[in-house]
Amino acid sequence: MYLTIINNNLITGVGTGDIQDEFDNYYRQDQSELKSQYRVRTHNQYLTFFITLGIFGFIWFLYATIYPLLLFSRINLILFVSQMVLLLSFLTEDTLETQPGVTLYAFIIALGILAINSKKPEFLKP
Repeated sequence: MYLTIINNNLITGVGTGDIQDEFDNYYRQDQSELKSQYRVRTHNQYLTFFITLGIFGFIWFLYATIYPLLLFSRINLILFVSQMVLLLSFLTEDTLETQPGVTLYAFIIALGILAINSKKPEFLKP
């Protein structure tokens, strides 16, 4: 199912906000016997971004998530582990499709930027 949608929109993706429409179209064209309550979209953030943004957007998304992970690995173990947990949660849930997920991700990235820009944040100095 996911591969069909990806292959039909490989370069540009389906666009933001249209992913549910694409899944609905797929279920109709496939003449799925699933009840409408079970016709859900992917629960994988990586697949969601690939379907939404296409191949180039997906590559940019991977860069934007892996680059901070590499930076955090050299700066702070807690930030590295936090980022790793978030990236692992992308495998089983559309973490960035919910407000709590976006807020948590932005918070972790902000802490990482703060750690990169200063050896010790002001609020931790004696």
